[in-house]
Amino acid sequence: MKVLPFCEVSPHAWDAFCENSPDAWLFHAHRWISIEERHHEARNLSFALAHSDGRLVGLLPLYESQLSVGTFVERLLHCGIHRHAGPAFSPSAEDGELSEARTLMMREVLRQAHLRHANRIQFSSQTLAPRNLCREADLIPFWVRDFGFQLGIHFGPSGIAPTPGMSTC
Repeated sequence: MKVLPFCEVSPHAWDAFCENSPDAWLFHAHRWISIEERHHEARNLSFALAHSDGRLVGLLPLYESQLSVGTFVERLLHCGIHRHAGPAFSPSAEDGELSEARTLMMREVLRQAHLRHANRIQFSSQTLAPRNLCREADLIPFWVRDFGFQLGIHFGPSGIAPTPGMSTC
């Protein structure tokens, strides 16, 4: 399995994957990522995961932004602010393949964070994605359960700030 940058995946292949993934929604779409890149002052770091035969297994809309909270400026890697997306995987991925894809995805996110000297990584799960509208939805996301991320974010008068431990599971 390998990482493919957003620009190396055709819009058709990206959107076809999104249409079939129970984790994807409007904000995962190729055209939406292009809008975010142009109009939200965010650098597009989105990527897909593919087998050597080119078959996509997962994708992640990912952006780099600088946020100001008072006098503090934070470099943030995120899956969208206010219009969040999150990881999306193939519905046909079996447990071993899904585990491998999740691990590779998180390695790539951490690599990007290190390269860009990110202060924080903010992950989300799109609540309107089909998987999150059914009883089988994960209450605790895999990046918290398996990779040591914390739940919690706060929107207030100073902007977006991390609040570890706060959650709305």
